[in-house]
Parts: sequence; C-alpha cells; structure tokens
Amino acid sequence: MTTTDDLAADGMDGHLAVVDARLIDRYPTVPADVVRRLRREESDRLADARIAAFAPILVERAADRRLTALVAGEAG
Repeated sequence: MTTTDDLAADGMDGHLAVVDARLIDRYPTVPADVVRRLRREESDRLADARIAAFAPILVERAADRRLTALVAGEAG
C-alpha cells in the first residue's frame, strides 16, 4: 500500500536526482560520486525540514557552496 509519505519521498528523490545532474554538469572536474556524496550529506542535514518543498533548492545551494570551495582548494 502506497502512503502519502511514500509519494512525497518518491517526488523528493526525483527532485534530488535533478539536483545531482545539475551539480555534476556544473562541476565536471569533481567525480560524480563525490558530488552525490556531498549532496546526500546536505540532504541528510535537512531531512527533518518542516517545509520539504524548499529542501531541494536549499540542498543544491549548500552543496554548490561546498563544491565551489572544494574546486577552489584544488586550484590553489
């Protein structure tokens, strides 16, 4: 039996897959598994967010900041 929580989780997974794809495209020098790991860490941090609709954009922004710092550290 599918619950509304299951449907919400499925929808969130789809949004986060899109976030993964955008970040992987944006950071081609960072291995995809590293991008996904950082995104998962940010997702886990916001797992209990009260307003889940905003979680994907917040996750993407946080992961983007971390990836930017990672790339800058590799260049410097």
